[in-house]
Amino acid sequence: MHMERIEIHNSKSLFNLNKELYAIADKFSIKTYDGFDVGNVDKTKGIERDTYVVLEEFRSNDFEKDGSPFLVIANSAFDNFPHKTEFSNFIEITSNYTIEDTSKMPNEIEYAELDELDVFIENNLNQNGIKSYYVGRTTFGGKRKIYFVTNDKDGANGLMDFLKENGNKRAFEFKIIEDAKWNLYEEIKVKLNKK
Repeated sequence: MHMERIEIHNSKSLFNLNKELYAIADKFSIKTYDGFDVGNVDKTKGIERDTYVVLEEFRSNDFEKDGSPFLVIANSAFDNFPHKTEFSNFIEITSNYTIEDTSKMPNEIEYAELDELDVFIENNLNQNGIKSYYVGRTTFGGKRKIYFVTNDKDGANGLMDFLKENGNKRAFEFKIIEDAKWNLYEEIKVKLNKK
């Protein structure tokens, strides 16, 4: 038996569809179900891909720098991102934390507030239609630095100014760094691999 239908899928929905079809084959004792093929409705064209989707391949590392712990978390999937030239504006957000003990790291309350700041800024960028991607963050020496990359420098600058003055999260400073060669990302990757 062969069946065709026109639907739009992503990798997750295709995976779920395949599981569903295997379950139907089992239910009706079909001995051979060999999966499905996908393609463009127009057989003369290939499958259209959203090359702006960035996978999540987060990695982390911690090491000692100047006698203090240095923590880094970043998405290394940008190695294969084909739109680096377009997305050449890095938003660097810095929020200070209090060093109270020998760990030289934020206490539990400040960790939670710093993590909420990441989410708060990302949500506001998305809700305001500013195309951006979360790159990662570092925690060291009383400072949390959060990095996003965007293709909308003016929009990001205006929003960050507004959030800095009117946001209901912890205080932060920010700067937008034009970096067409993605040197900042490469510096973060060096920290991911540091021993």
